[in-house]
Amino acid sequence: MKKLVYPVTAYRWSDRENHSYFIGVYAKKAAALKAADKEEAYRGGKYGCEVLEVELDNGIEGKSDHAFKVIKAIEKRIPGDSLPKRRPDINPYDLSAVAEWTKKNLK
Repeated sequence: MKKLVYPVTAYRWSDRENHSYFIGVYAKKAAALKAADKEEAYRGGKYGCEVLEVELDNGIEGKSDHAFKVIKAIEKRIPGDSLPKRRPDINPYDLSAVAEWTKKNLK
């Protein structure tokens, strides 16, 4: 009988070319999926997690057609660089400027 394990890896902005880190290896698929969901929520959407199904003691070892089964694929996320930036024309510590902007723009 094959022994299956479920490794979980987190990728920043769901991009393998960015920072990534290992979450853990789980014996049960449900535990791996729960860990992935929990880590994604904890990281506030900056990291996407991938869960694979891997047969224990079975690696690539020269087999180019060998593939692991993807249980949870990473979902593409918007990088922080493309998110809206803070308004440069308003100093958040200048309460009179904030009040004036609010009065003018939020009617």
